[in-house]
Amino acid sequence: MSASHDAPPLPDDEAGEDRAGYPERLRRLATELILSEERQRREIAEDLHDHLGQGLAMLRLQLQRLKGDAVFCGLDHPIGEMERLLDQAIRYTRSLTFEISPPLLYELGLGPALDRLAKVYAKRHQLEITVELEDLPTGLDQPLRVMLFKSVRELLVNVVKHAQAQHVIITARGTADSIELTVQDDGVGFGDHQQLWQTSAMPGHGFGLFSIQERLALLGGRLVLEKPAMGSGAVARMIAPCATFAEDAR
Repeated sequence: MSASHDAPPLPDDEAGEDRAGYPERLRRLATELILSEERQRREIAEDLHDHLGQGLAMLRLQLQRLKGDAVFCGLDHPIGEMERLLDQAIRYTRSLTFEISPPLLYELGLGPALDRLAKVYAKRHQLEITVELEDLPTGLDQPLRVMLFKSVRELLVNVVKHAQAQHVIITARGTADSIELTVQDDGVGFGDHQQLWQTSAMPGHGFGLFSIQERLALLGGRLVLEKPAMGSGAVARMIAPCATFAEDAR
């Protein structure tokens, strides 16, 4: 009979400690994953801004300098059309940079980034979006800040795709040790919650409700779906502790 090479079982006290420390290790791993992913996104966004964005802006300046002489050569109309296309490309580059990794989120914090996000989606999708900030913590850990911003953005995408809403209210409020964000719309509502969770967990549904719930859970938070106290629509409420493991993960 061959000798077994399996590791000996841990003593009960060590096994208990190992199980007790598992959630903390999982949260640390989630934090490291979010930070690593976001660093890559920031690098891409900075490259877009520093190279493509600035290059397009310089090209537009050169066209403006040529525009005066172009009138005498009969080229003012083609150059005007080129300016229009350049302006369109510049706007698209700025929008793409914001979608990939918004600079406001790092430079000014979650509140200003949410304000900007609301303006972008309101203009793009003809929605009325109100942002209400109440005692929002200023020193949120970076993984949580990124996660909350991405979650609000995904919830807005869901509103645009499915809710048939006209008005959205984004509310962010904080205490000394927790933060709560809600996205409320006046659309058709969630319907069957169980079916909604199952559908959002299926492949091909991207960063949907199930992903928001799972990532928030790894950071010690949760996502709750509710019906408004009055009127129609839906409320998505995210609650999370302010502190994660950001300092250790860096």
